[in-house]
Amino acid sequence: MAAVATYLAVKAVRRILLETPGAADTAAEPARE
Repeated sequence: MAAVATYLAVKAVRRILLETPGAADTAAEPARE
């Protein structure tokens, strides 16, 4: 579960830094889990 927590933390940081919803990332990235 640590990997999932890290993934969510990284995505949150990226959203803050990029100031974008990241809808495309949300649709594509979960397939890697």
